[in-house]
Order: sequence, then structure tokens, then C-alpha cells
Amino acid sequence: MTVVGAAAVSAVIGGCHAAPTSDGPVRVLEYQSVADLEAEARAHGWDTQVALLADGVVTAADYEQAIDDTRACAEARANGITEPVLSPIDNLTWEFAFPIGALPEDQVWAISDECSQQHLWSVQTAYVATHDAVMDDDIRMATLACMADLGHEIVGDVRNAREMAERIDHEREPDLADCIGDSEVRLRPDLASVGVSW
Repeated sequence: MTVVGAAAVSAVIGGCHAAPTSDGPVRVLEYQSVADLEAEARAHGWDTQVALLADGVVTAADYEQAIDDTRACAEARANGITEPVLSPIDNLTWEFAFPIGALPEDQVWAISDECSQQHLWSVQTAYVATHDAVMDDDIRMATLACMADLGHEIVGDVRNAREMAERIDHEREPDLADCIGDSEVRLRPDLASVGVSW
């Protein structure tokens, strides 16, 4: 079965500031605020997300509701989603896909984009931004080794992709995404698709 993933490699929504240290961040990555995400959802008419973002707090139950709303949207368009699986990359993101088979691939991509934009992405972004990500230790260690092999040794105590990204120059982000993705594929071959973000 071919699937269209719901998550993609993404960069941080926001800016960065120089703050070099020998074993700490060389830049600070900032997420878009929940209030800004709610305003953006309101501007686009994504009412289910507006309701979940309106109080300024995104709980696990809110995030699960956004996934349920995305599933209902896809099912209403004769598709559906795969069973969500918790990402070992951050232990926050629930990964799922939109199966291809009964519908043409381009139609499934359109359903994926429409349903995810309308019901998921702003809530998911807010949830990840306001909770502590912790990468599975084996993937974290493999990623750090991969980056060191590429000449980008990451020093200091890092628990997740964001902390890794804060310790490298912006130009090295593609290497980090590749190292995380390659480590995940090698160590979790049973997972169909996992997004990498920080």
C-alpha cells in the first residue's frame, strides 16, 4: 500500500538569534505563538482549529481531537487515514498517512492537504511548541554520531531535534534532517513515515 504522509520535514516557524557558546546553543529557535496560530486559523476559516486554540492552551486531548477531525474530513471524502503512531523523533507528534488505492494519488494529496490544513496543522504546531520533545535515546545517539561523521559535532546535553538544531548553523539543517531521518528508518523500519521537525 502506498501512503501520503501527513507530516513533512519542516523548519522552525520563527527566527533565530546568535548566542554562541562552546557547549550550548549557537542560536535560539522560536515557535509561532498559540495566539498567532489561532489568528491564522481564524483568518483562513479553520473553525475546528480556532475552537481548540482559542483558550491559548493545547492539551493532548485537543491534539487528539484535531486528528479525529482530520480523520472525519478524509472519511467524508471517501479516503480516511492510517492508525496514528507516536513519533520516536519527539514523542509528541502522532504520525499517520492518507492511504492511496481507491482514489487517484493526486486526489489523495489534495484530500491530505485540505483536511490537514483545515483541521490539524495549526493545532499540531501549537501542541509541539508548548510541550517538551524527547527523542528516543537510540535515535538520538545515532543522529549525534551521524552528525559527527559529517563534521558537525553537537556538544552539550541535547534531548531532541530542536536542541540539536540550536547547536548548528542554519546551513547544516539539511544534514541534521537527513541524519535524523536515516537513523529513524534504520532503527524503526516498521514505521511507514515519520516527519522531522524542530
